[in-house]
Amino acid sequence: MFRRRWKRILLILIMVWVILGVLLAGFLGVERVRGKISLARYKRELASKGVKLSPSEFLPKVNPKNDNGAT
Repeated sequence: MFRRRWKRILLILIMVWVILGVLLAGFLGVERVRGKISLARYKRELASKGVKLSPSEFLPKVNPKNDNGAT
């Protein structure tokens, strides 16, 4: 009877830890998706205002007539 009680207690503790782990993983997954959605929405908002977002947009425009860019 004593051993049986300890097995039940151990089983309950393991189940609690598994449930907490699943809840934590689910929470982190939901927050990751929410963050990606919010970032995409914010980037769209900035792009509609004309803000430069990518590094290639910061490069100067090269004129093919002038090789070195001097006037």
